[in-house]
Amino acid sequence: MTHSDDVKELVKLRLMSTPSNIKVSIGNYGEFSRDQLIEEVEKETPVGEAAIEMELLFIRKMPTLAKRISEQR
Repeated sequence: MTHSDDVKELVKLRLMSTPSNIKVSIGNYGEFSRDQLIEEVEKETPVGEAAIEMELLFIRKMPTLAKRISEQR
């Protein structure tokens, strides 16, 4: 699936907010640094697409997660 430039830019900005020393495991593809993931998103590789899908899933789940957190307080 090809994502819009706006979606790719959003994901890249979210990745930039991640500390540079963090590694992310993406399924069978292996571990990637923040900068490697940004490059994969830019190149529209399968790893980049997986990273985009993970970020979009997280964004979609944010309201539910925020509600759960606020209910625990």
